[in-house]
Amino acid sequence: MAVLAATVAAMAGTVLTLPAAASASTAVATPYVNNPSQCQGGADPGWFCAYSGQNFTGQSIGMYDCANYLIPWTSKGSWDNEQTPGTRPWLYWANGATAWHMPAAASYQKTNVDWAPVASITNC
Repeated sequence: MAVLAATVAAMAGTVLTLPAAASASTAVATPYVNNPSQCQGGADPGWFCAYSGQNFTGQSIGMYDCANYLIPWTSKGSWDNEQTPGTRPWLYWANGATAWHMPAAASYQKTNVDWAPVASITNC
């Protein structure tokens, strides 16, 4: 404890410079397919779900907590936004093009979502 107290005393008045907050596109991403029960056959209320297959089928990534989620697929899939009404996710492109502000909840696209050019989605 004496060493800790001496270290704290020695640092008194020291100013630490912290990095600026990361933007949503550089936020730490969740790199896994979690297939939650809240995404089976469509998103439960409060959830945004991305699907590797069309018509809410295949693997799914359930997004509930506000975060940036990697999209690992190159297939044609679907998505369902059943978050709080008005919540608009951001879709980020792999080529760095301007992010797309997706439609507000409640909304969905059941077919022909091309996941190949998509890097990630921030659900809030």
